[in-house]
Amino acid sequence: MRFKFSWLKLNVACFSALLVFLTTSLLTPLPGLTQPQQNQINAETDKLLKQGLEQIALQQFEPAIQSLKQAMQISQRLGDRKSTILVLKHLNTALDNLEKSFPVKAKEQREQILSTLPTDELTVFQGWNGEFDLNLAGWQMLMDLGDDYVKSGNYTAATQQYKKATIIAKLPTEQNGIPPFIVPKQERGLLIAQARTLTKLGWTLGKLGDLPGAEKTLQTSGEIWSNLWKKTQREDQKQQVDFLSRSDAVRLKIFDIGEQQALTSSYLQSILVQLKQKNQALTASEQVRTIALIDDLGFRLSEFSQQELGSKPVTLKELQQVARLQNSTLVEYSIIYEDIVDSNQYRDDETNAFSSGASTAKQFIQIQELSLENLLPKPTKLFIWVIQSTGKVDFREVDLKWLKKPLAQVLIDSREAMGVRGRSSSISIEPIDDTQQLTQLHQLYQLLIQPIAELLPRDANKKVIFIPHRSLTLVPFAALQDEHGQYLIEKNTISIAPSIRSLSLTHKLRQRVRERQNELHDFIKPALVVGNPTMPEFSSIQGQKSERLPSLLGAEQEAQAVANFFKVQALIGDKATVAQVNHLITGVRLIHLATHGLLEVFSEDGPGAIALAPSSNNSGFMTTSDIQNMPEMAADLVVLSACDTARGQITGEGIIGLSRGFMTAGIPSVLVSLWAVNDVSTAELMIEFYRNMQERHLNKAQALRQAMLTTMQKYPKNPKKWAAFTLIGESE
Repeated sequence: MRFKFSWLKLNVACFSALLVFLTTSLLTPLPGLTQPQQNQINAETDKLLKQGLEQIALQQFEPAIQSLKQAMQISQRLGDRKSTILVLKHLNTALDNLEKSFPVKAKEQREQILSTLPTDELTVFQGWNGEFDLNLAGWQMLMDLGDDYVKSGNYTAATQQYKKATIIAKLPTEQNGIPPFIVPKQERGLLIAQARTLTKLGWTLGKLGDLPGAEKTLQTSGEIWSNLWKKTQREDQKQQVDFLSRSDAVRLKIFDIGEQQALTSSYLQSILVQLKQKNQALTASEQVRTIALIDDLGFRLSEFSQQELGSKPVTLKELQQVARLQNSTLVEYSIIYEDIVDSNQYRDDETNAFSSGASTAKQFIQIQELSLENLLPKPTKLFIWVIQSTGKVDFREVDLKWLKKPLAQVLIDSREAMGVRGRSSSISIEPIDDTQQLTQLHQLYQLLIQPIAELLPRDANKKVIFIPHRSLTLVPFAALQDEHGQYLIEKNTISIAPSIRSLSLTHKLRQRVRERQNELHDFIKPALVVGNPTMPEFSSIQGQKSERLPSLLGAEQEAQAVANFFKVQALIGDKATVAQVNHLITGVRLIHLATHGLLEVFSEDGPGAIALAPSSNNSGFMTTSDIQNMPEMAADLVVLSACDTARGQITGEGIIGLSRGFMTAGIPSVLVSLWAVNDVSTAELMIEFYRNMQERHLNKAQALRQAMLTTMQKYPKNPKKWAAFTLIGESE
């Protein structure tokens, strides 16, 4: 039976009946509409769309879905693909909200909606008149339905949805022999969609026992993430040719990409270990670490004309060579997440990149540090690789499921057990009694050291370089206690590195710095020492009046003592301005800054600032960006004798903050603090540290160990007073 309508005689009453027909009919789009007829139907579609959006605003999600479905069905019948895509995007929003209270209903609605959408309306790129728009709405709904099946344990159905998503996430084909014109932003969005889809597909294949298929799929996803990294970096280079004016913040997209790339790597490492390819899992772990730092250091060393050193494939031979070069035992940790991430937690309208926000500086720090672990899947395993100086590689796997608390909470408890507090804060956290403190630090020892204890050198002077992962960067390795109450620093000489590959570059940096010191031999000064500058004003709460930071008398005494060692004049009080420090910093062998370090100060390159004396044209803060953008320096060691200078923004790519800023600036060794430190004990430790270097001619790692052991004798049951500092980078 054929239906014929006299469109010109259509009135308002029968128009509603027509809408019912259009939204339920299985006919193909009706041809031959006049412009007034088209306008009238478009108006009704807009009305339904507006109604759906109003219902979403009122949290009436089920009615909103019905309104939007009607609007989408009309658009489909009329062949109006643009409107269909727009409505689909808002349907995703309504379904996401419905899912929070009624997950089954949301799943059923997604199944019903997707059953009515042909593939050409789901395709990521939609073309009109030779132009293309990026459409992630259909892709997102397929991914969400796949996630729904994952939550119910139906991995086969989830795999089918993810496979459909891979089919539609492709570039448009040529038209009449002319390739499509796609802008970089669109290409980036497509690549992110492809990589995310393959990550989830690889994960479900692993769950179904197809380990070779999972490995291949996750490897492909990792290659796309790597390609994205390079593309984003090249776009940045086009905007900022001068390396010294470039900043990590301009490449914030890279860290978002790095976060997801690291998660893909975690899944891949798990699959590789199941396939008995443990060494390949190590190279996969290294592949995603400190890529931007390696790129920047490579550029400074002129290793590559373009900054793509970090994205180069990692080989086991390369990592073994680093262990030989450092003449050290290398210990690399990798936190493994075996559950899949709910994509709604990280949704971004353009690229679905990882993101987080905070209304205050303190909230930002909390989000970016330990609580970021709460946004990721619960860690299930810890992989540990030990590379001996001979090149021998051993692997250990630790089950984290036995932990009664999340890993991040275990770290928090260990810090609280030591009673860490602000360097000049009026709030003091007293240590827990000795028994509980021993329990907390011993638990970390059991987790991180006990599985590899027999692989560590028996000679306490032999170096052990730890390469921690994510929140493990906050672990005070020196203070970890075995079952007898013996601290790790009593048994081993310890330092830290952001990644194994970074060590090969810091080694070259040290050689480069020594050459520069020789070039400047007649002009270079022994040290730049700063202590207790006239403090700037600061407020950690947005909108609150700034107050002057507290003075640090202990830091002043510390600086005077250090300056005496090197026979230089310390910059104290008003003399310690940013301008004066910048004037002197490039012509010294060593930099010692004894002042406040603040995580709550943000710059383009991330959190962190050193407090210096304010002046007429400067607020008194040397930020991470200021540090990273400095010209070449001659110092081979920077000591940040301040609070929290080892901390920063923890990402899958690494930790972003003051310590990284100085390494990017070309300093091969950085001594920083893991928590807010005490004036008096810090001064004592620093004096011992320099005495060991100057008088006993110990290397940096050995000098720090001996300084800790000496200070420990005065505070045997209080590691917060001697274990805060960690050496990052070169120990020689």
